[in-house]
Amino acid sequence: RGMQMMNVEAGGDLIIDLPSQMNTTIHQQEKGDAMHEVKIIPQSRLYEWVGCLATVVNSNHHQALGRIGEGYQVVAFAPDSTVEAIVWSDTITHPFAVGVQWHPERMIRRNPLASKLGGAFLQQVDQFENAAK
Repeated sequence: RGMQMMNVEAGGDLIIDLPSQMNTTIHQQEKGDAMHEVKIIPQSRLYEWVGCLATVVNSNHHQALGRIGEGYQVVAFAPDSTVEAIVWSDTITHPFAVGVQWHPERMIRRNPLASKLGGAFLQQVDQFENAAK
């Protein structure tokens, strides 16, 4: 929900029901998380943080981003074209404003993408703290 809220706050909108509006079911299953591939845009900040162009993520969503809000850029997507990650375009004002469709907190031990994203966040926290001194 975090990425969706970020997008709407910036003037974007949502796909309210993925199965009916996009004729896709890869994001949902009846019990537990569905798993599907995510493609990461080369040379994007997400790619710089995690170092891979494709991976498998968890998902259990029926909503997703529609029109992208002002100031954000898409950096990852699913095989059905669902937006899977966005970052804020201005790296000076928001160096680590990132939203993802999946749940990295539920896959940290199983997927290097989750731990690398978490590590990149902690690195940004350190940089911010050191700059404030």
